[in-house]
Amino acid sequence: MANDYEIFEFLEADYEISEVNSSKRLRRRWLREKSDPFNIEEEEFVRRYRLTKEDAQQLCNEIRPLFRTTRRSTDLSVEIKICDANMGITSVDANYGGATHDAFIWMNHPLRQHLEDLNSENTWLLGDSAYPLSRCLMTPVSDATYGSPERYYTDRHDRARDIMDLTIRALKARFRCLNSQRVLYYSPEMAASVVHACVVLHNICNRSKTPVELMNDEVVNLVNHTGTVSEEFGSCSGDLHQGWVTRSTLIHQLWASQHL
Repeated sequence: MANDYEIFEFLEADYEISEVNSSKRLRRRWLREKSDPFNIEEEEFVRRYRLTKEDAQQLCNEIRPLFRTTRRSTDLSVEIKICDANMGITSVDANYGGATHDAFIWMNHPLRQHLEDLNSENTWLLGDSAYPLSRCLMTPVSDATYGSPERYYTDRHDRARDIMDLTIRALKARFRCLNSQRVLYYSPEMAASVVHACVVLHNICNRSKTPVELMNDEVVNLVNHTGTVSEEFGSCSGDLHQGWVTRSTLIHQLWASQHL
C-alpha cells in the first residue's frame, strides 16, 4: 500500500496547494503513515482526489509497477491539446517552452503528418486563427460577411470549437496547479509529466462522468487567439493552397446542406 499512498500524495498536493508548505508536509506524512485514503466517504474522496474510489483503485493497480520517486526543481512547459466532442483529451504535447508559438508546436507534431497521410478520408481538426490553414486543419474565415456561406461555416466552426474551451476549463478546474496563477516548481521535464498526468486523470474522471465545478473564464485564464498566424509558422504554399481548396469545398457543402 506504500506506493498507493505516494500516488495519493501527488493528488493531495494539488488539493492542498494553498496551505503552508510545512503543514502540507505534515499532513502528507500523516496520510502516508497512519491512514488509508479508501476509508473516507465517497463524496469526500471525489472532492479531494477528483476520482471515484473505483477509478482510483484501478489507476493505482495500473501505474504501481511504473511508479518511481521524483525530484523537484523549477519551470513549466506549454502544452497543445486536442480533444473530442465528449471533452476527452486525445493528444497533449507539453514538451515546449512557454514562449513557443502554438503553430510551431503543431507544425512539428507527429499527428499532423499522420493526418496529412490520410489522403482518402474526410478527417479534419478545427483550430483557431493562430494555426495555419492546411488540408487537415480547418481554421475560421476572418471578417466573413454576415449571411454569406463563409460566415455560416465560421459560425459552425466556432460552435464546434467551444468544446475545446470547455474541456480546458474542466481540466484546470480539476487540477488548479495548471492555472497561470500557479507555479510548478519542477524541472521542465517533470512539469511536462505533471501536465500529462493531469490529462490522464481528467480523462478518467470524464469517462466516469465525475462532476466538476467549472471556474469562470477570468480565473481559468483561457487563451483565445484572435489574430492570424505568423508567416514564420505558416504552412508552405502547397499546404496553404490545399487547405484553401479543402475549406472552400467544405464551406459550399455546409451551405448547400442547410437548404436540403
